Amino acid sequence: MSQRFIEELRNENLSNHLILPLLKLNKFSFLSSNLINTYLEPNGKYIFVVVVDLTLLSRRVLNLHPNWSFIYKGKDHYKISYSLIKWQKDVEYFMSGNFSRMSGLAKEYISRYRTPNADFHYFQGLNKDRELKEMWEREIGDIRLDASDELLSKPDKRAFMTLDEFYEKSDSLMKKG
Repeated sequence: MSQRFIEELRNENLSNHLILPLLKLNKFSFLSSNLINTYLEPNGKYIFVVVVDLTLLSRRVLNLHPNWSFIYKGKDHYKISYSLIKWQKDVEYFMSGNFSRMSGLAKEYISRYRTPNADFHYFQGLNKDRELKEMWEREIGDIRLDASDELLSKPDKRAFMTLDEFYEKSDSLMKKG
C-alpha cells in the first residue's frame, strides 16, 4: 500500500487531490483517463486543469461551474482555468506545505469531494493521521516524526504553471460570458 502511494505522489500534483475538491471537483469530474494533470498558478489565484478532450466533459465542469474562467486550446490538449480567490488562504497553506493548517471547511470539501479510494492518504496527511505518520516512519527508517511535522511534501516547481506557460503555444481562447 505505501509503495503505491509513494509512486502516486511522484506522478501527480497534489493539487489533483487537495485543491480540486475545494471547487467540488476531482479527477473523475474530468474523467480520469482524460485528465493529464493540474497546476497552480504561482500566486495561487488559479488552478489549471489540463485535459485531452473537452467533449468528454460535462457542462457542470465547464461553463456552468461558478469558478470556471477560461480555456485555451493547445496543439493536443486543453487547459481549463478555475479561480481560487475564495480559497486564497487555504491555497497559501497548501503552497507553503502547511496542509494541516487548511481550514475546517477546506478539509470537509476535500473529504467529501476526494477521488474515491485512490487518495485517502492525502486526506490523512491533512489531519496528521497517526497511521500515515507510522507508515512514513517505516519508509524512512530510523527517523521519528515530530507532532509539528507535516506528512505530505510541499509542492515542488512541477506543481506550478505561470500564466505565460498557460498561454504558450495555444491557438484559441474561450472565455466565460
